[in-house]
Amino acid sequence: SSVVSSFTEYFTVTNISSSSSSSSSNIQFSKIAFSSLSSSPSPSLKRSLYFAVASSSFIFEVDTITSVVTPIPIIIPESLSSTSLALISPSGIVVSASSSSYSSSSPSTVVYVADRSLHCIKMITLVQSSSSSSSSTAEYDGMMSVLSGMCDAEGGGGSRDGALSTSLHNLPSSMAFDSRRRRLYVMDDGSSSLRAIFLDHDVVTTVRLPRSTFSVFSWNRFT
Repeated sequence: SSVVSSFTEYFTVTNISSSSSSSSSNIQFSKIAFSSLSSSPSPSLKRSLYFAVASSSFIFEVDTITSVVTPIPIIIPESLSSTSLALISPSGIVVSASSSSYSSSSPSTVVYVADRSLHCIKMITLVQSSSSSSSSTAEYDGMMSVLSGMCDAEGGGGSRDGALSTSLHNLPSSMAFDSRRRRLYVMDDGSSSLRAIFLDHDVVTTVRLPRSTFSVFSWNRFT
């Protein structure tokens, strides 16, 4: 398709990943999320695809009409200042709308990314770009925060339910979003478990599944 072709051309030309090779075949892509949000802050975001690549500080928006790929820079918060790159090994990705403190009371587009090797879920809120001189052509910046998990590759993995601030994940991969109940479902490969994040209550819990279900699911292909 034209969209897939634009992916290949874009990364071959720009080498936006930190990979030492410019070949697109060496770039690790996340899964793809589609935005069809009627409350999206920008008309263009209503028909967009989003994806991420390993070892970068961008998420990428693809206009499904024009196939134009736009990198959106991710702003890393001071609390994660020791992290030089916003995304290390993005796997699952979903898009939703949420009211945000960054943009008054109007709904914002929010991209959730499972950073697999860091054992955490990151929340990236798209807000109007504050820098007109940015090298990026994006109208938006991505304000990043940690939603769930410790974001620590060494000793950060586990399986702890409860408050998001103290929760643990183990190699989170695929995700799905229930917009009606505002729940984010995460497949933790490391513990072979399905986790549910209740966004309105700031808690995470493990979903109890029948044992026979485990033989049906391929954890890396949940979505």
